[in-house]
Amino acid sequence: MLKELLASAVGLDYSQLHRLLLEGQWEAADQETRKLMLTAAGREQDGWLDRKSLQNFPCTDLYTIDQLWLKFSQKRFGFSTQQHIWDNIINNPNTPQKTSLNQRTSDKIEQFGELLGLRFNGNWLKINELTFDISAPQGHLPSTLFAVPCGDDEPPV
Repeated sequence: MLKELLASAVGLDYSQLHRLLLEGQWEAADQETRKLMLTAAGREQDGWLDRKSLQNFPCTDLYTIDQLWLKFSQKRFGFSTQQHIWDNIINNPNTPQKTSLNQRTSDKIEQFGELLGLRFNGNWLKINELTFDISAPQGHLPSTLFAVPCGDDEPPV
């Protein structure tokens, strides 16, 4: 059962992430998640994930990381939790239609950041400003995907 939970399509060992999450070491688990995702995507030297690497990210590994975060946070954190929040924002019929599509998308991204506690007073938080605690807003962690640049080949700011 544990071996299935820690499956990897690219031969990564998820036991350290498992241990950190089990112990509630959220900041260390977030750092380990980032390291594992960069390794799985072959982007260790770059230090960030571009759009292409995300599109080609091994599904098995994404699932493993997500399941670990979901399990040890009682579904408070994880990519599925973040996706659920994003889906609720995107499918909100109350979005004003008078603005451009780009503005509506930008507004939704900002709303998403605010709901996850990744934005404060109109600004995106830096990694060292995040809340590494189970009391953080739902979907606050892992933060790995929020260091993704908007362009295809630009490092995050």
